[in-house]
Formats: sequence, C-alpha cells, structure tokens
Amino acid sequence: MILQDIRYAVRMMARSPGFVLMAVLALGLGIGANTMVFSFVNAYLLRPLPTVKDAGRLAQVSCLRRGNWVGVSYLDFLDWNRNHVFEDLSAVAYMNPILTGRGEPDRVSGARVSGGFFGVFAARPAIGRPFLPAENAPGGEPVVLLSWGFWQRRFGGNPEMVGQSLALDGVSYKIVGVMPARFRFAWSDPDFYVPLAQDTATVTAPRGRRFLDVTARLKPGVSIAAAQAEMETIVRRLEMQYPESNKDTRVSVQDLIYSLGDGPRQSIYVMMGIVLFVLLIACSNVANLQLARATGRTSEIAIRAAMGASRGRIVAQVLTESVMVSILGGLL
Repeated sequence: MILQDIRYAVRMMARSPGFVLMAVLALGLGIGANTMVFSFVNAYLLRPLPTVKDAGRLAQVSCLRRGNWVGVSYLDFLDWNRNHVFEDLSAVAYMNPILTGRGEPDRVSGARVSGGFFGVFAARPAIGRPFLPAENAPGGEPVVLLSWGFWQRRFGGNPEMVGQSLALDGVSYKIVGVMPARFRFAWSDPDFYVPLAQDTATVTAPRGRRFLDVTARLKPGVSIAAAQAEMETIVRRLEMQYPESNKDTRVSVQDLIYSLGDGPRQSIYVMMGIVLFVLLIACSNVANLQLARATGRTSEIAIRAAMGASRGRIVAQVLTESVMVSILGGLL
C-alpha cells in the first residue's frame, strides 16, 4: 500500500512541477539557513573544543588595566606560573611571517607557544614529536609543528616533510611534526606552531609590553572561583613589586568554553532567531501552496471517495506527497 501511495505521489508531482519546485526551494532555503547558523552555535557555543580532553577544566586568564582588556606580558606570565591552582599555563603570541623556499613566497599565519601549551590542550602531534624541553628555551634549535590543514594544503600531506626545513622570515625551522586533523584552540587555526621562548623580542620585552594570550588547565577539583582568588593575590603582589608597569592591573579567570562564545553569543542568538523566523515563513508558504493545490483536486478526491476510498486512505495519500516534498527540500 505504501509503495502504491509513493508511485501515485510521484505521478501527481510530475503533473505539477511548478508547485514542487517552489515548495522544495522554500523548504531548502529555510532548512539550509537554519543548518548553517546551528553549525555556528554548535561550534562556538555548544562544542567549541570537541577534540580537547576535559575541556571543562580549561580557563582563559586575562588582564585588565584601568578598566581595559590588555594582553599579558612575558615577565608577568613567568610569575603567574608560580601558582597552586593550574596544572599547566600556556601563552600564545601570533605571527604572520613570509614563507620562502617552497615555491612562491606566501604570507602564512602562525603561533608562538609556550612550553605548557600542548599540556593545556592535551594535544600531541599526529605525526612526529612535540617540542623538547631544550627547544622550549632561549637558544634552542628553531623547530616548527605544522597544522594538519597547512600540511595538506601546502605540502600535499607528504610525511617526508618531517625532518626537513621551513624558512619563515628568512629563519630556517626544522619541521618536527604535524598536529592532528581536528586540533584547534580557541578561535584560532594557525598554519604552524613555534616555541615562544626562542623569540628574542619576547623574552627581552619589558614588563609593560602586553601581547600574550594566556590559557590554563585547572587542577582536578579546583574551581574557577578558587583560581580567581589565587591569581588576584599574585597580581596584587606584582602590582606592589612593579608599580610602574603593573599599577591598576587586574586579572580575570573565566571558563574557556564560556569565554569563547561570549563575544559572538548575542549575535549568533539573533541570527538563530532570524533564520527560525525564515523557516516559519517557508513552512507557511508551503502550507498555503498545498492548500491551493488541494482546492484544485476536489474533483479527484470526490471521485476517490465515491469509489470507496476511506477518509484515512485519502489523508494517507496526501501526507505521502507532503513527506516526499519535505524530503526533497531537506536534501536540497
């Protein structure tokens, strides 16, 4: 019986291609817009760090100075490491060097990361090895870890790239590994990672130069409130020791997952409301089209009823046609 209804529905849809096209387009646009916006909601609000183990223990540690958000200085970051609430503390500085020696020169995006970075995000290279302790120190051998996407895009996923060199702003870095395909942190998706401590400009920067983003992994059982209290104690001590650079400096410890969505949260919710309204309009339009089409089929339905078709049988046939239109709209 169901197959018979489907065959009949296909014949009826073939007789009204204009109706089918309009209904499928309306549903496709409405469903597609909602799918697109929900992908943002899922990525940035619901599951912003799907590959990070125990992501709920990650915290964003930020600085405020005279009421304004500022970065963290390298010297402050070193002092922040003397705490009892974090398993690991990581600092990141972004860079956009020119890649040379591999075809046409190209500007790429990268991140200088401290030694605790991969511990904070519980990440290890998919190919090769992480940075060694000696490489996470001033004067260490210049090394680089590639992101999976950059490795695929620029080098065709060639595993023999590990061990070769990469020239960034004229400095030769040894490729020691490739990060996993789905690894990303915060909002960023850099092409590569290099040790932060090897950058002379960073380690010699004065305490008042604030340019680092800091992320931490809480120790088991430590709450955000406890981490906030300890970091406030550390920051107040630094303010007394270094009043010229640290006066009026405050600290904020926030759940990383929440802080990731804090910026776009309101905009995404507004977009979600708009596209839901668009879907409602699309469904209303399709319903009106169905009613108009049903009005033109009164004679057909009357004949089927006169030949013995029950009301349930007629409703089942109409529902079959509606479901097929909905499936086509969903596929589109």
